[in-house]
Amino acid sequence: MELRAKRASGSPKKKTKNSPMEIEAKKTKPACGWAGMERRKYPRIAVNLPVEYWPMNGSKSSPGHTVDISIGGLLLSLPEAIEVGQNLELSLYFDPGFHFMSMEARVKVVWRNMDAGNGRDHKVAVKFVDLSAEDRERLKEYVHTFYGLKCSPI
Repeated sequence: MELRAKRASGSPKKKTKNSPMEIEAKKTKPACGWAGMERRKYPRIAVNLPVEYWPMNGSKSSPGHTVDISIGGLLLSLPEAIEVGQNLELSLYFDPGFHFMSMEARVKVVWRNMDAGNGRDHKVAVKFVDLSAEDRERLKEYVHTFYGLKCSPI
């Protein structure tokens, strides 16, 4: 029996600890989407919410808006091209009817649309790098509220 718990190298298996975001992803994956399966790590909802963003070392903010949101990050539409790998500070403003109005986060650009189309609308995907536990719970509640309206589990 002990032989099963050891690797080929002879050392015992080590359990890896999941991050809070990975644990959250396992809890929140609904069964919907194409062929009944959600393929993303975090479910996304299409919603247009205003944002303000600025470079980490800058003080001048610029406006933008979300295209979609998830617990892990945002797809943004911005008036300027932002490089992949750049860190930004971001304020996200929610619908006035929701019980909180805004949240602050540090994000990292992980993708950008190289084909900007009209030159005024630049799509960038960002992941949350620093988000308070309280804001993470608020965002989770917001996403789940709207996701539940668009897709019901099987």
